[in-house]
Amino acid sequence: MRLFLLLLVFALAVSLLPTPASAAFQQVYHTFDMTLREDGTAHVLEEYELYMDSNESSTFYDSVMSLNDISAWKNVTSIENMRLHMDSKYVDVEDVRIRAQRRQGCNPWTGTCYGIVRMEYEASNLEPGSFMLVEQSKPRTYNYTLNPRALSFETSEAGDVMLPSGTELTINLPPDSLLTRLNPFPEYFTKTDLPISGVSQLKWSGPVVMARFDLGFTREEPLETEVMRFFSDAQHGLADLMRSTEGLVLMLMLLVLLSSLILLRRYMGAQK
Repeated sequence: MRLFLLLLVFALAVSLLPTPASAAFQQVYHTFDMTLREDGTAHVLEEYELYMDSNESSTFYDSVMSLNDISAWKNVTSIENMRLHMDSKYVDVEDVRIRAQRRQGCNPWTGTCYGIVRMEYEASNLEPGSFMLVEQSKPRTYNYTLNPRALSFETSEAGDVMLPSGTELTINLPPDSLLTRLNPFPEYFTKTDLPISGVSQLKWSGPVVMARFDLGFTREEPLETEVMRFFSDAQHGLADLMRSTEGLVLMLMLLVLLSSLILLRRYMGAQK
């Protein structure tokens, strides 16, 4: 009976031990870096730095480094925040690439280490303007508006984006952008009178509630770009015309006209 009780206590103690996937990893920081393009699409890089608390967890990290699935990484680390922070209801996410970096900052005595998991992908509108609204106000002027609901972070009761501690949000603007709307301003901004030129990057660090988040900017393309686009559109338009039925008929008419001119010149030459 005594042996049975000892075995029962031992089995209960083993069952209460944490599994490697649930206790081996802790999130140190998370960075979300989004580079907006002139066409309204974006390149996004998310990085997670992980802390491994033992030799076992470090070895386990090495064994799963080749994982290229978001859900799998979330499962093996048990980190709820490890996901793509773009809302699929508004954003079309493509070309997702996941790469785990080799362990670094390891302590040979305790077996603790740090690792970084990088997630890169392309983001674009799921529906017109659902992620980034681009409107042309003048021949060379474009207005951009970012939909805050496209960002899939935690939200407050009022629906505002919340960045937790250890999270950094960076938005890189296209060259020559003119800020026309921005709320809230990053803490390092000394000038808040809009519009603001010369700003290429915006950065917020948690913990922060981004109340009534709003971002809008304009761009004016150089005259050379408009000229090049005109000739490019004309070239593509001519190529499309030549491939159409109307284009073939026009080519046939030109050949007939050219042949008629040649025959007429020969006839006039023979008369002389």
